[in-house]
Amino acid sequence: MDHELIEGQPAAPATDTTTAAPAAPEPSAEEAALAAMDEGLSTAAEPAEAAAPVTEAAKDPVADPAAAPVPGTAEAVAADADAAAAAKAAEAKPAPDETTEAEIKALGLKEGKSSERFREMAGEIKAMAPIKEALEKAGIKDVAQLPELVQHATDYKELIGMVQDTGATPQQYGMTLDYLKVVNAANGGDRAAAEQAYAIVSGEMAALAKLLGKEVPGLHDPLADHPDLQQQINMGEISRPAALELAALRQAQALDSGRRQIENQRHDAQAEQQRGVEGLNALGAELSADPQYAQKAPVLVAALRAMQETTPPAKWVETARKIYAGIPAMAVAAAPAPAPAPARVTPGPVRGGAVRPAVVPVTDDPFEAMEQGIAAANGG
Repeated sequence: MDHELIEGQPAAPATDTTTAAPAAPEPSAEEAALAAMDEGLSTAAEPAEAAAPVTEAAKDPVADPAAAPVPGTAEAVAADADAAAAAKAAEAKPAPDETTEAEIKALGLKEGKSSERFREMAGEIKAMAPIKEALEKAGIKDVAQLPELVQHATDYKELIGMVQDTGATPQQYGMTLDYLKVVNAANGGDRAAAEQAYAIVSGEMAALAKLLGKEVPGLHDPLADHPDLQQQINMGEISRPAALELAALRQAQALDSGRRQIENQRHDAQAEQQRGVEGLNALGAELSADPQYAQKAPVLVAALRAMQETTPPAKWVETARKIYAGIPAMAVAAAPAPAPAPARVTPGPVRGGAVRPAVVPVTDDPFEAMEQGIAAANGG
C-alpha cells in the first residue's frame, strides 16, 4: 500500500527494510547558502587563530609608553639619532621614476633582484645622458676618442702652466708668438719678415741696454741719461770708459732701488688685503646677529666677488655694509620642532666682551673667510 509524503508525492517502494538507512532530507536553497557562509567564515578565521602572540619585544613603544626610553638619557639620544638617520635615508632615496616603473610592469618583472637591477641600469642611463649629449656636442661620438681628448686637455693645461710660470702678460705672450712667426718666416727666405724680426730684436736690445746701463752703438748711449758725465768728458776731467763705468754703476743702483720699491709695494698690498680680510671677518661676525644673515650672506659674497677687481681692500668693509643694507628681506623658513634630546652646546662665534682673533684663510681668495662664516651660520 502506497503512502504519501510531503506535498502528496508517492513514496518509492522499499526494497530492503533491514540494511538500508533512511535517506536524509535534502536541505533547502536557503539552508545550503547559510552552510556555505559558515564554512567560509571558519576558514578565514583559522590563520588569525594560528598566529603567534605578540611578544614584549615587538610592542610599539608609542603604544606602550613603558617601553619607550626616558627622555634625556643616552638611550633616548641614540633612538633619536637612529630615527633622524632613517628619516634622512628615506629623504635621500630618490622617488620612483614613472617611466621606469611602467617599463618594469610592461616587461612583467617581479619585485626582487631583476626589478632592482633594471632600476639601477635605468638610473645610470639617465645620469649619463647629459654627459653623452655634451660629448656629442664637442664632436666626441666614439669612446675611442676619449683618450685623445684627455691627452689634449692635459697638454693644454701644461702649456698654460708654463706660460703662467714665465710671469708674462697676455700682450707679452702674444708678442713672443708674433716674433717666433716672423723668425720662422725669415728663415724661410721672407725678407719682410726678417726686417720685422730685426726691429723686434733691436727694440728689446735697446730696452735691456738702458736697463743695465750698457753701451750699444746705434741703439743706446748710457751717457745720454747722465749729462754731467758727458760734460766731464768734454772738459777732459774724465775719460769716456770711466764715465761709462760710472753710468753703469748708477744704473745698477737705480735698478736695485726699483726692485726694493716693487717688493715694498707688493708687501704693502698684501698687508692691505689682509686688513681687508680681517675687516670682513669682523663684519661677518657682526652681521651674523641678523636672523636673515644666513639667507642674505650668499648674495653679499657674490656681490663682493664682483667688486673685488675695482674696489681697493681698504673700502671692502664700507662697500659690504652698503651692499648688505640694500639686500631686500628674505623669507626665513620655520624651524622644525626640536626632538626630545639633551641640550648640547653648538660651537659658534664668540660674542660679548671677549674678542676672537680673525682667522686667516689658507686660500688666496680674500672672501674665503666670509664663506666660512656663512657655513658656520648655517650649521655647517
